[in-house]
Amino acid sequence: TIENFKNRFDIFYSRVKLLENAPIFDSLRQKAFFREGVEYLRSFRDGLTPIVDANDTTIVQKRAEIASRISQARTVTQPFVVTAVAHFAKQSDSERQGLSQLLYSLGALLVSLLVVLAVSIVALMRRSAKLERQSYSLIESESRLEATVSCALDAVIVADAEGVILEFNEQASDCFGYTREQALGRPLASLIIPEPMRAAHEAGMRRFNQSGEGRIIGKRIEIDALHADGHLFPVELTVGAAFSAGKRIFVAYARDITKRRNDEQELHIARDKAEAADQAKSRFLAVMSHEMRTPLNGITGILQVLRDTPLDAQQLALIDTADRSGDVLLDLINDVLDLSKMEAGKLHLNTTDFAPRHLMRKIRDILEIDAENCGNRLLVEIDQAVPENLHGDDKRICQVLLNLASNANKFTNGGLIAIKMQLLGKDEHDAKVRFSVEDTGIGIPEDKITGLFSEFTSLDNSYNRRRAGTGLGLSICQHLVGLMDGKIRVHSSLGAGSRFWFDIDLPISVRSGDQHDPDAKLANELTRIRSGRILLAEDNPTNAMVAMSILSRAGFDVLHAVNGQQAFKIAEAGDIDIVLMDISMPELDGIEATRLIRQLPGAIGAVPIVAMTAHALSGDREKFLASGMSDYITKPIRKTELLEKVCQHLTRESGPADLPGGSEEEPAATAFDPAALAQ
Repeated sequence: TIENFKNRFDIFYSRVKLLENAPIFDSLRQKAFFREGVEYLRSFRDGLTPIVDANDTTIVQKRAEIASRISQARTVTQPFVVTAVAHFAKQSDSERQGLSQLLYSLGALLVSLLVVLAVSIVALMRRSAKLERQSYSLIESESRLEATVSCALDAVIVADAEGVILEFNEQASDCFGYTREQALGRPLASLIIPEPMRAAHEAGMRRFNQSGEGRIIGKRIEIDALHADGHLFPVELTVGAAFSAGKRIFVAYARDITKRRNDEQELHIARDKAEAADQAKSRFLAVMSHEMRTPLNGITGILQVLRDTPLDAQQLALIDTADRSGDVLLDLINDVLDLSKMEAGKLHLNTTDFAPRHLMRKIRDILEIDAENCGNRLLVEIDQAVPENLHGDDKRICQVLLNLASNANKFTNGGLIAIKMQLLGKDEHDAKVRFSVEDTGIGIPEDKITGLFSEFTSLDNSYNRRRAGTGLGLSICQHLVGLMDGKIRVHSSLGAGSRFWFDIDLPISVRSGDQHDPDAKLANELTRIRSGRILLAEDNPTNAMVAMSILSRAGFDVLHAVNGQQAFKIAEAGDIDIVLMDISMPELDGIEATRLIRQLPGAIGAVPIVAMTAHALSGDREKFLASGMSDYITKPIRKTELLEKVCQHLTRESGPADLPGGSEEEPAATAFDPAALAQ
């Protein structure tokens, strides 16, 4: 090293002094060769002394000159040493040995010194070259850092351990409003940090400098920053710590997020408006569903009661027409409600065992008259290989087929409507079946097929269109088939008709018997009823009359309450087997009345309570069941559906006799007349 070189030179300097002044060399000083050698060493020494006494940089810069002088001195010193040794050899034996030793020591010392000087120079040159390379690397790094900082898309601020700004790029100037010249050398805290936050900032700086722990180092945070004009604005900030030239620095990356905050606020406002609109829509649907179903229940109920009275053929035809009109209106209401359930993700399947042939007969019976009115021939076929009993949601399958067939009937005049059920394959447990609806009607333009299953889409949107509908049917059908893991497909030729079909897998049911014949099944259930005292809570006189007429004709004893309070009083007195509870009633609604009944002690507190309501929106059923009700049936009420629901809760397996306090005796003979179903 340079320091070692200096130490060696100091030793050399002192040895030359000895040659000049030491008494032991007095005799040699009389010799010309000695004086010339010492003079040369003195000149060599004096020539190097200014260089050695200068700074390290000078030594490094003159390393080549030093090496040259040492090399030259080596050639002169070696003969000088040899001559001096020869002179001492001529002296007395007693002096020769000591002098020879001294000269050899001197020579070894000088040679060692020169070797050390040479090695030191080589090491110095290597060190100098390394420092030079490091200097170039540092310059490159600084250039890259400067280019990175200046070209960064974010604001970049570099500060030292005291928080004084060392670098401030152009983006930082745009963000905070200060020029680079204004920012450099100023404390970060007083420049961009709001005054209420400065104490915390300074405390954090001290803590990090002392312990190396920082709460925000390496993290992305959002805080308020101070602009040059005095206003506060939000920034996204990331701070990192590093070392530069042995000193700690902090590098902060900041981004103005004012626009993002404004966009988020606008998004929240839009979301709140959308939620408010959705809630308003839900309230509107709830009101319209209830207000439309309530009178519709009276209309269809009266028609059912009227149908059971003596009528001639013309009167029956008029009732059939009115009943079908009621069904059309109910289909429109149900389409809107199904759409609401689809949007809420609460449109679900309700699977059960069913007879495919009974299903196809039911579809034929429903569509036959409408097809005849349009001059169409209706063909309903089922593959003989289809199993007798399957398991699935037959009501939803029926809904899809009726919707597809009704559309086919609307757009066909004097043609053929074919509804088919075909077996594609089966194994021990499942059957793969294809349902198809084909017509010979006007067909569908190719450009209309793509959007055919979109909501509120209709092929005829003119004001004078003859074919009514909401445009929701196909969208709901596609969703229902999707729930069954299928997909509706369509093929159509303009002027030559259309064909819709879907394939689904249905488990094969091993159950059989009259369970698939609603009338036979219901008649069988009526024979199993232990007792039949029914409490009907209904404030609408028309709806009450319809329900009481249906229940009385089936042989049930019906008690009527016009509000929830009266229903609770009757239930409190006991001696009832089931409650049919309307929801919207004066004084006390059905939910509150149910809550009070459930608080009654004994078997009466567990009596089956069936909600019989016009509330049919998504979530209503769950809400009613959560309030303590046992089941749910929507208006308008159908005779068979109502009697099935009553029988379901009055059979021995689920009736009050199985509740605590109930009798274990065999049921007595029933007084109900299953034949009333056929009236």
